[in-house]
This record gives sequence, C-alpha cells and structure tokens, in this order.
Amino acid sequence: MSETKQVVVITGAGSGIGRATSLKFAANGDNVVLVDFDQQTGEETLKMVKEQGGEGIFVQANVANSEDVQNYVNKTVEAYGRIDVFFNNAGVLQKMALFADIEETELDRILSVKRERCIPWHEIRAEGNGKARQRRHHKHGFDGGYSQ
Repeated sequence: MSETKQVVVITGAGSGIGRATSLKFAANGDNVVLVDFDQQTGEETLKMVKEQGGEGIFVQANVANSEDVQNYVNKTVEAYGRIDVFFNNAGVLQKMALFADIEETELDRILSVKRERCIPWHEIRAEGNGKARQRRHHKHGFDGGYSQ
C-alpha cells in the first residue's frame, strides 16, 4: 500500500487489462475512477474494487466523445479534487482487418482517441514547480517514477 493515495482515472475499466489495472491500483490504496462504455461491466469492476476494500467511482462514457471525456474529468474532480494518473486503456470499436488494409482516415480516428480523447490535455495543470508530471512506465509495469 502506498503512503499517499493517488487519484487514478482508468478508461476501459470494465474488463481485461483495464479491470486488472483498476484492481491493482485499488489494492495499492489509490482512489480509482473507473470509466467504461459498458455500464454493467464497469459497475462489476467497481463492486470488485469495493469487495477488496478499495475506494472508487464508476462513470459510463464513450472515450470517443469529448463531452463524455469532460464529464468523467468533472466527476473525478468533484469526487476527489484532482487527477494524478490517467491510465488510457480504452479504444474504439472498428472492423476487423489486416493493418495494411485499414484506411488512413480510420487509422487516424483510432489513434486520435488514444492521443486526444482519453486524456483531456486542456485539463492537465502544471504542478508546484511549474512542470506537468507524466507517469513513466516500461513494458513490465509502472516503475514508480515521474518524468518532468
């Protein structure tokens, strides 16, 4: 358990990697904000978080919709006063195709959700030293550090 609770927003929290990540952050003592398109699976994850003694809220959202993104940011700040970590796991539905067969406009749409919609960049505020913090990670998980 960490000494300082972080407020962690996890998109795609209803299943798979998003659910596992939600449970891990909650087990670490962090406050989790679970975001998922599917209300049922999102609420199931929240129930699991609370059953293990964790704290969190669920917000149903489509990460491709900027109004939904603003809504889960607002609800997070209302509940916890800040956001420390974004774990951008959600994606968008698409037709199954070989990578080489994906139209450029479709690829742009898919990537823009990851780059522009999951993290509301305009909401990220500089911290005390005037530099925004970004969580460093590597392929085996978080290393606990921050880059400046």
